[in-house]
Amino acid sequence: MAFASPSPSSRDILSVSNTATSAGSTTYLFTIPQDADQIIARFYTASNFTPTATNAVQATIQTSEDGGTTWRDVAAWTTQAAIPVQNAHFQPIACAAWGAARGIANWVGSVAASTLALSATASVATGTISGLPMIGTLGRLQVTVTGTLTTGGVNVDIYAPTTQLR
Repeated sequence: MAFASPSPSSRDILSVSNTATSAGSTTYLFTIPQDADQIIARFYTASNFTPTATNAVQATIQTSEDGGTTWRDVAAWTTQAAIPVQNAHFQPIACAAWGAARGIANWVGSVAASTLALSATASVATGTISGLPMIGTLGRLQVTVTGTLTTGGVNVDIYAPTTQLR
């Protein structure tokens, strides 16, 4: 009898190193493989990240039910402090075929910590998830810089875990 189990690898469907240091937003589109049950986003800052007290970087994962005309927030992170790669924040996000987002909302490093709270789907505040799954195969990452950073930027990787029959 064959059963599905995670494979030792994941597909990297988007890898962004946004080095913007002045205020503004940049968006990146990505395509989710049709066989993906979920995607996993990894968020961390550049090694030289040095914001001022009132400035920050925000990354928001968005989904669209109409092919990209309307975007709905799924998860958001904001930081005013450095997050090195070894302490990266991981966020599993369900795809529509899999169902609603599950209970543990935020994984920090290797320690599970439910620090993200459920919020409305039109626009999520930092540190929250909407509970909305990725609706189609089109997704968007929006990186927003508020104020001016001295140096640095944010890195976001989005993976689609693979499953294979054994």
